[in-house]
Amino acid sequence: STHSIYQTTDQNNNKSSSFERLIQIYYILTMIAQSLLYPAILLLIALARFSEAEPDIESVPLKTADRLFPWDECLNDNGHYGACDVSKFPTCPDTQFICYNRRPRQDKFYADTRQPMFFIDYRTVFCYPDSWRGCSSCNPGRLCVSANRCILDEQEIACENWI
Repeated sequence: STHSIYQTTDQNNNKSSSFERLIQIYYILTMIAQSLLYPAILLLIALARFSEAEPDIESVPLKTADRLFPWDECLNDNGHYGACDVSKFPTCPDTQFICYNRRPRQDKFYADTRQPMFFIDYRTVFCYPDSWRGCSSCNPGRLCVSANRCILDEQEIACENWI
């Protein structure tokens, strides 16, 4: 009978130690989960705040408005390049700006760089929403205001004022 009492106590101790081990395992797993989950939650909160935050006005570039320059040529109805007829350009509302989307010519090049000259095609002049903050002006390429021309391959040109 004494033997059965000790046996019951040993069984209870084993059950108790098994329960303690389960609690320890649970605690360890909880700590691991928290250490992985909390950073993920903080990251999600930060991303949500970032996406809702107003942009820092200093980091957003001012709107780059395109404009018609005296040297611009348009492809006219007769298929020849010449002066632009501004009445053929769209009139943009106050919430939009015009972009001429100049295109490279295939028959006329600058002698100093062998870069193509650009022209305006009335069919590719569009109004864009102010939220776009600007346009490329030359497509493909970039407008170099200091050189008074569109540049197809900007790697070749040192420009002081790109648009």
